[in-house]
Order: sequence, then C-alpha cells, then structure tokens
Amino acid sequence: MNSTNHLINLLDHSGRKTGLWEEYYTDGTLMSRGMYEAGLKQGEWQIYYRKGNIRARGAYTNHQMSGEWVFYRETGDLWQVGSFHCDQKHGIFVRYNRDGSIQDETPFVNGRKSNITR
Repeated sequence: MNSTNHLINLLDHSGRKTGLWEEYYTDGTLMSRGMYEAGLKQGEWQIYYRKGNIRARGAYTNHQMSGEWVFYRETGDLWQVGSFHCDQKHGIFVRYNRDGSIQDETPFVNGRKSNITR
C-alpha cells in the first residue's frame, strides 16, 4: 500500500495489471502513476522526472496515448501541448519557449508532421 492507504500494483485473477499502478526508476523514485484495466493503461496518467517533478500528463485508452497531453521541462515549465489518437500525434502541437511564449505550432495527422508550420 502507498501512503494514502490505497491498494496499488495489483493483478486481476488472470494475472493482468488492474487498478492504480505506480512504476519506479531503478533508484526507487516514482516514474509514473495511473490506472490499468485488464492489463491495459486506461485514463489519466502522470509521468515524472527522476527529481520528482512532472514530465507529462495525459490519458490512455486501451494502452494508447489519446486526447490532450501536456509535457513539461525538467524545470517544471510548460514545454509542449498536443493531442494523440491511437498513440500517434494528431492535431496541432504547440511548443513553448522557456519564457512561456509560443515557439511554434505544428500540425500532425496520424503521427506524421504536416508540411505547414505556423
């Protein structure tokens, strides 16, 4: 159990991951946290840098990245925001400079960069 007294890292009767899971780097620091259903990542997940600050957050559907994902620099500053469909970039990805201004906006279709960058 973790510090909030919830059962974590459980397997179902078929030996598949189920419920809340926490995955760790080899040094024991938290790498990611999210839900599994029938052995597949589902719903909201958070991924962390070794120093403990958040690296990315977004959702999985049937073990594939889906919907909006937000990525952060190791400093904690926003780095990029974009959407995924079936584990592939899909839609506009916005990257930010360290000062918070927009660096670029790049469209993707089914994981492939479009030839147009704003």
